[in-house]
Amino acid sequence: MGIVAEMSNGDTPSDSESEEGYKTPPEGSTDDTHNDSGNGAGETSERTASPINTGLSQESVTDDSNQKLQKVESTSGASNVSNESTEDEVKQKPNEDKGVTLLYTGMMYHEKKEVNQWMTTFSVVRDLEVLQQYLEDKHPEAEKDGPIVPEFKYNQPDGILELHLQDTKSLESGWTVHPDQSPMQIRQNVVDKFINDPMRSSIHISVYAEIGVAKKPLHCPIELTGIDPSIIIYINRSPPPLSMIDSTSSSSSTASISQTRRKTEEGTFRSDIAHRVMTECTGMIKNCGIDIHFLVDKLLECNIINAREKREITDGYTKQTAGERMDELLHIISSSINMEGEVFGIFLDILREEGTRRTIKLADKLLEKYNNNN
Repeated sequence: MGIVAEMSNGDTPSDSESEEGYKTPPEGSTDDTHNDSGNGAGETSERTASPINTGLSQESVTDDSNQKLQKVESTSGASNVSNESTEDEVKQKPNEDKGVTLLYTGMMYHEKKEVNQWMTTFSVVRDLEVLQQYLEDKHPEAEKDGPIVPEFKYNQPDGILELHLQDTKSLESGWTVHPDQSPMQIRQNVVDKFINDPMRSSIHISVYAEIGVAKKPLHCPIELTGIDPSIIIYINRSPPPLSMIDSTSSSSSTASISQTRRKTEEGTFRSDIAHRVMTECTGMIKNCGIDIHFLVDKLLECNIINAREKREITDGYTKQTAGERMDELLHIISSSINMEGEVFGIFLDILREEGTRRTIKLADKLLEKYNNNN
């Protein structure tokens, strides 16, 4: 009976034995080969039913199985961590696109103000077609100068492109080149913010040819720094022919032709001086108490701003403060004056039309300051 117990792993014979002496396998046993034909299936059944003596206790086998299971779970966990890490990397890849280097381009163009006066502008944009469309719409008579600046990048994130006038003999022979702001800088974040408004990312330079003195063409170099690659561009202008000078000369022999004005009739102004006055008096203008809606409506009537610009400035849902909106409006006015001195006179009339003692006094002070600089 001891042998039977050992072979049956502790089970004792029961009434389940058949008359032939064979033991009926318990339910769930894999020993289904008793019903097979005589091909040694019975021997196979006995070998299957008998435990193999491996020298290990059942507890050892169980521990070993648990360790293997833990290893599998550990490997599976590591795989999951690896997969999660890979997913995180994939999720982060779109953020890496933000570090892609943005390329910019630039172009110089001129607008003739008088027979011997030009407004030279250098603009930086990300899309050259935007600038070309802007010129067609706003400045159809602008004359493009030189080749388009090849694509470049800013040296630093939120970098600054700076223009540096270089010495040239032309400036000693009757030519005057006067930047309308100093330093001459175009910031990358401004270009990016106002993608469709090249006026915001432009530098204006007034160019004069002294009548009778400037006889050779102007070839004035300007170095662009803060970008890669750095480059030198040139302002190229030719002095007006004598025939044109004679046809536009003043009948008064005492009038100085070199004191160029935009127009000859009374009430008009030199754009460079008027722009300088506006820049120096920005604080006074902001504190004069003029109603921004009144000012915007008057500027729209005079075609100094358009309907879209009016909406952007007066929109009640804008995130800009009242001060920021006034800054933006004054920037548009100053830029318009820089391009056309007559706008300065229009602005003075608007101040007087507002009708308060403050705005009327401000108009008088601006005019006085202009005359002192003229």
